[in-house]
Amino acid sequence: MRVTKLVVGIFLILLAIWLFIHGLLFGLIGLNELRNITAGIIEIVMAGLMMAAGIVYIATENRSGLGGDITGFVLLLITGIISIAGWMYNYMILYGALALIIGIAFFVWHLCRD
Repeated sequence: MRVTKLVVGIFLILLAIWLFIHGLLFGLIGLNELRNITAGIIEIVMAGLMMAAGIVYIATENRSGLGGDITGFVLLLITGIISIAGWMYNYMILYGALALIIGIAFFVWHLCRD
C-alpha cells in the first residue's frame, strides 16, 4: 500500500498541475476561441484540491492510521462534487470521476485491510 500511495500521490500532483495550467491558459486567459471563465475557475479549484490530496497521500504513506485516507477521501469527494456541478464544461466530469474512484478505492481498501 505504501508504494501505491506514493504513485497515486505523484499522479494526483501531476494531474493537478495539468488542470491548473489548462484552467489558467484556456479558461481564464482564453488562448483558444472557447474562453470560459467559469470552467477555468472550476479547474483551478479542482487542481488545488487534487494537489492537497496528493500531498496528503505522499505525506501519510508510512502511517497505518485512517487519518490520511479520510482526508484524501474528503478532498477527492469535494473535487468530484465540484466537477459534477460543472459537468457542462468540457471534460471535467472525467476528472471528477477519476477523483471519486481514487478516493473511494483508497478508503475502502484501507478499511478492508484493517
